[in-house]
Amino acid sequence: MKKLFLVLFLMSFFNSKSQSFDCGTSTVTDADGNLYHTVQIGSQCWMKENMRTTKYSNGQAVGIPGIIGSKFYETINMKGKLQVIVHLTEADKISTQVYDMSGRLVKESNLYCDAGNTLLDFFMGPTGYYIVQIKSKKTESNFEVMGGEQADIEISVVQNTSSNLKSKSDTIVLSHFSRYCFDYDNDPANTEKFGKLYTSLSALNVDSTHYGHPIQGVCPDNWHVATDNDWVQLEITAGMDSNEAINGIEYFRGNISNKLKSIGLEYWDPNFGTDDFGFSARGSGLYSISGNFNEGWGFFYLTQSCCWWTYRPYQDHGLLMLRELTDISRGVFSGFTYDNWALSVRCIRNQ
Repeated sequence: MKKLFLVLFLMSFFNSKSQSFDCGTSTVTDADGNLYHTVQIGSQCWMKENMRTTKYSNGQAVGIPGIIGSKFYETINMKGKLQVIVHLTEADKISTQVYDMSGRLVKESNLYCDAGNTLLDFFMGPTGYYIVQIKSKKTESNFEVMGGEQADIEISVVQNTSSNLKSKSDTIVLSHFSRYCFDYDNDPANTEKFGKLYTSLSALNVDSTHYGHPIQGVCPDNWHVATDNDWVQLEITAGMDSNEAINGIEYFRGNISNKLKSIGLEYWDPNFGTDDFGFSARGSGLYSISGNFNEGWGFFYLTQSCCWWTYRPYQDHGLLMLRELTDISRGVFSGFTYDNWALSVRCIRNQ
């Protein structure tokens, strides 16, 4: 009996040793089976790559990866106008009915749409509330919209035969209610190299009023989405002045960004990265409909910028933030941000 107990004890001991984590040598996998390398930077253990998962560690889906299936997306809903993107996986007939609040049919239209994206503009009038119902063989959506000043209701159609959202003119509206993850330009090869882009809700898996510390989000068990304090510690370790790292906000601080960037024109163009610490940041770009860019909305800045979600606990809720490196700036941007972006996620091991 004593021998059996000794054997079981030794098996348990050596098994635990074989499963011990050694940052810099050990790797991590996510719920999809993607593998990530690790690096020790000061007292912190970081992943060397941005997250690529489509599932949380419990197996729950992170969000809609790009566009899956036929769906209708409301992009504008204001007094006098409703705009909807009709996304179809195959060509289909679309019917639209507009009802007033008494249930009376006031406008009807039928059209044939190719696979891809079709933009429907509804110009509403007269004053009052309406229900717009859009149907295909596979899906149906209802939108409530307020009428404007015009005398009638008009429907304008713009056909786009692209089967994926590859054009900057195509859009998915994002807010803190949005759960999406994207391959840059809807190209999986970009995800393999740069990681996915996540909306804030997909990245953190909490709404915009409950940023605590730490938040696991899309990270594997024992890891969390890096907080503002985590980034500050990294920046100080990399040589940034501590006062600037702690108090600097809404500008590019310090001159350490090249130390954090991967080396190679396939990741940054132009490339000034020296990757002194093995953080291996890559210019993963972003997805935005914020209107802050002259180009409009869509995917931007591949190999020119990398923006990561981060957050700062504040009173009884929290503040949504980002960190950014660019191709030419030597500083690291720290600032508050918006829900209508999709950004990268970098995970750090719980301490």
